[in-house]
Amino acid sequence: MVTEIDEEKNDVNSICPICGGPVKRGCIYGSDRNALRWLAGEPSLLKNIRAGAGGGEIIGESPLLSGSHIKGIRCETCKRIIIET
Repeated sequence: MVTEIDEEKNDVNSICPICGGPVKRGCIYGSDRNALRWLAGEPSLLKNIRAGAGGGEIIGESPLLSGSHIKGIRCETCKRIIIET
């Protein structure tokens, strides 16, 4: 479990809850000004079209100057990303 984050140093004073490896704080960025969207299930062309048309659940933020993004941590060992909601 992530317990404390030092944003200045980009450090998380914890370990990956999946494999126990070291983690770093960061963001996943979208390619445009639209919000990132969650659609359950496997990826598909239809779901990509639905998300582009405003379907799905909005996740993350879409501020004007920093673009669509969602914050999280990424394990340096197993490469998994855990997002903050």
